[in-house]
Amino acid sequence: MVGFFIGVAGLAVLEADDDVTMLATRRGDVAEVFRAHARYEFATTGPIPGFLVADVAAAADELVGAGVELLGDPGTWNGQAWRHFRGPDGFVYELKSASHDPFAAQPGLEWVGARSPGWPAMAEFAERVLGMRRIGKDSGIVHLRMANGDGLELFDDRDEQHAFMDTGPTVAFGIEDLDAAFERLLATAAEVFLEGIRSDGVDRWVHFRAADGCVYQLMERGQGWSRPPASSQ
Repeated sequence: MVGFFIGVAGLAVLEADDDVTMLATRRGDVAEVFRAHARYEFATTGPIPGFLVADVAAAADELVGAGVELLGDPGTWNGQAWRHFRGPDGFVYELKSASHDPFAAQPGLEWVGARSPGWPAMAEFAERVLGMRRIGKDSGIVHLRMANGDGLELFDDRDEQHAFMDTGPTVAFGIEDLDAAFERLLATAAEVFLEGIRSDGVDRWVHFRAADGCVYQLMERGQGWSRPPASSQ
């Protein structure tokens, strides 16, 4: 998986030890690949997306006030802090603080999608507690945006079109040239879904199952999309 993230998604290694390899997108978002059974015994619901906040301790207090279950102990390292929690959809997520600019134009972790019976409660939680903005709703899908324009989409578990999202939350890695990345993807043993590259007329993306058995996405932002200014955070 480390080689996959480097060779296909274009991430760079920051740190590594016997338990975990820490990689970064060009924007500075961090992705961590753990050895099986390392560190977090509650990490049983697939990839764990982290939501960037200014103050992890204060944000964790808000979660507790909203009745959310915190998991494990708070952590700090090299100017970063984090705290895990279980969302209303049953999946594990993370609060995270870091020094990089989430509004920077470089590719990062652009999108998260989750399919579960608890999707309506998770959508309400994302708006009310996490401060996201609901931008639309289709049949069985709620579309939300974070302050920097990154997306969260929540799917009804009865939505058969996205039935392949069966490994917990799906995280998208931003790519500048999706066609080239797709060729690199096809050279691996990854399983590609929905007939390959798809588009909504602005963005382009592809879903796939990687070597760890989890579902991910590669996403290329279109020319008609731009990040909100940092002052909107």
